[in-house]
Order: sequence, then C-alpha cells, then structure tokens
Amino acid sequence: MRLAYAFLAEAAEAANGRFFTYGGGLERVHSLVLPTMLPSLAVVVKLRLDPEDRIDTHMVRIRGIPPDGGQPIPDLESPFGPFQGDVPRDRPAFHMIIANYRGLPITRHGEYRFEISVDGAELGSLTFYADPLPVQPEQDPQASGD
Repeated sequence: MRLAYAFLAEAAEAANGRFFTYGGGLERVHSLVLPTMLPSLAVVVKLRLDPEDRIDTHMVRIRGIPPDGGQPIPDLESPFGPFQGDVPRDRPAFHMIIANYRGLPITRHGEYRFEISVDGAELGSLTFYADPLPVQPEQDPQASGD
C-alpha cells in the first residue's frame, strides 16, 4: 500500500470515486489575533492498493499535530476494506479518504502537521503554516505630495 497523493483544502467531498474540493492546495493561513478558529480544513488522501492489500480490513489514522504542543487536534480513525470489485488482480485499486475538520482551533503560529498512517505504518504527512497577518505600513497622507 502506498500513498498515491495527499493535499489540504478548505473543504472536500467524495462521490462515485471522484472528489470535489474548494480551496485546494492550502499551505498558509493568516490570523491577526490568537487564538482563532479555522472554519474548515479537509485532508484529501488517495491510497494505491496492491492486490494483497485488498484482502484484509485496514485502519487509517490521521493525526493532527499543532506547533509547540498547542491544543491537541483530535485523531481521526476509520476502517476500510476488504475490497471486492471489478478491478482485475493484476492492477492496483485505489481508496479515497477525506477528513473534514470543522472549527479547527489555531492557538499558536507555526507548523500544523497531519500524519497519515495505515495499520500503524506512516505513509506521509501534510503541513500548513499559521502565520501572523502581514501588517501594511500606514501611508502618510502628507507624503503623497497632495
């Protein structure tokens, strides 16, 4: 079993083997004050399953890790498989996982990481950064020469 791909988005949904995302490719969020709340965040994962991976039930775990031991992000766990289907044994099968977080607390600036594992084996991780809102220097009306 391997990670085919994974990314962060503002929201995502799966239907009929396809996925639909809003705000995909999320890498940074800005906040003027802390703590704050990220209204929604989706972890989108596609797993490539070899023929031997289709036989058993597996447990996927997405572990959220805030910067510097901030407020914990609840782990998300979900079983999947075994797979019956029309994919020939000589071809890989795929499994889509979408984890939507609602009201994710942002308590510190820094790196927020999501580790993706199946049956205890880490397959990959994703990160986004919570950064302070860039402060624009105030313009002096006298400086414009008007």
